[in-house]
Amino acid sequence: MENVKGMQSLNLKETQLFGEFPDNIKKCSFEALDFSGNWIEGKLPRSLSACKDLEILDVGSNQISDSFACWMSVIPRLEVLVLRPNKFSGQVAQLLNEEENVCAFPSATIVDLSSTNFSGPLPRDQWFKSLESMIFRDPDASLVMDHGVSGSLENYKYMHCGDHT
Repeated sequence: MENVKGMQSLNLKETQLFGEFPDNIKKCSFEALDFSGNWIEGKLPRSLSACKDLEILDVGSNQISDSFACWMSVIPRLEVLVLRPNKFSGQVAQLLNEEENVCAFPSATIVDLSSTNFSGPLPRDQWFKSLESMIFRDPDASLVMDHGVSGSLENYKYMHCGDHT
């Protein structure tokens, strides 16, 4: 991906990609990457953190098995993060203690964590200050938005909390 110059967006949605992401990205100028709807498995490559201009990352509807991607917080312009449905799992609250100052997504406005196996609180005031949209589709999910001291939803433009009948 580092040899592609002048291209800002890469859309490989539903192109029947399979296997694992390469973890050798050294430089990346993409603003948008869409790998959704494929058969990609394994972990998200930590080398994606080299994509400093990345604003949109959609890896939804794959077979990715990983924990919450705090390492992505070093991507300063990341606004849209779609991780749904994959095989992500783990206690998010555990990361709060281990990486409190490291795991902040100040530019994130849309985060889709639906149909993952994350659990625990998501500390909005600390990690997602600009968040406008959150999607939870599993009514039995154990992942909750923690609104901290303010408890405010003033920035929200959209919130989907499950398909209730």
